[in-house]
Amino acid sequence: VHPYARLYAKKEEGKRRKIWNHAFEKSLFNPFELSTLGAPHRRTIYMASLEAHVDRLHAQLL
Repeated sequence: VHPYARLYAKKEEGKRRKIWNHAFEKSLFNPFELSTLGAPHRRTIYMASLEAHVDRLHAQLL
């Protein structure tokens, strides 16, 4: 088996979507927080903030 056989097989699958995009984190966290908080911790905070925002929007509709 060729050592690069797995790489060639992966290329044929096509592109996959990125799991996480960090672009919007910069609007929520300042540079100090971005440099000191780990990505998994930032994701938890970001998701909680996003869910709270959706809840507020939902409450406005009711």
